[in-house]
Amino acid sequence: MPFALINTPGHSIPSLSPAINEISPGWVLASSVFTVLRNEDKFRSRNKSKRTHIEAAILRPEIIQYMKNARAELIAAEGKAKINLPNGEAVYTDKQVRGLGKNYMRESSRRAGITAYTFFIKLYALDELLQLVESGHVSADGTVGSVDSSHYELATLVEEFDAEKRIRECLSDLVSMKVDVAKTAAEGKSRDDVRGQRIIPDYSDVHKPANNEAVVLRAQRLDCCL
Repeated sequence: MPFALINTPGHSIPSLSPAINEISPGWVLASSVFTVLRNEDKFRSRNKSKRTHIEAAILRPEIIQYMKNARAELIAAEGKAKINLPNGEAVYTDKQVRGLGKNYMRESSRRAGITAYTFFIKLYALDELLQLVESGHVSADGTVGSVDSSHYELATLVEEFDAEKRIRECLSDLVSMKVDVAKTAAEGKSRDDVRGQRIIPDYSDVHKPANNEAVVLRAQRLDCCL
């Protein structure tokens, strides 16, 4: 499960080994997207290779496909859980969901994973769409159903959006989604700052606050430019 959080078990489940951990698919995207943006920025800025192309973008076709596959597994698992917590919440293992490994997953995590994967799959498609509109390869006056879906990014667009949706509406969605990403990144970094200052006395001496982090500022500038 891409971008998952694997944590120590937070529940006592008699039918499962106490050594089994809890997994939250897509948690990094939903709750720690600053980490993704920061790593992408590091890969891009530190790559000094002149002969070998190194792809810095984290949300690239093969990763998006992993997310699509994981989402399909999560969707297919609905109603197949054999275990329930005392509060009635369903619990899944790798017997119901391929890709969980030796971990268990709660129903709330299954739904959150589907939401996170769907959001960033759509964001990828819309990011690519914007570039194609700007380069003149796709008309902003068209519809999703009118685009050439032979390219992976546009095939993804067609999969994720209604065929009658206007391209201009899609670009409007992109603006809203970029705003959400920038906000989530800033909030996540702020939480890290609070936690870090509580644990490490000189944390603020070596870490920038959220509003000064380059990746947060860049994400916020993208909002204004779109």
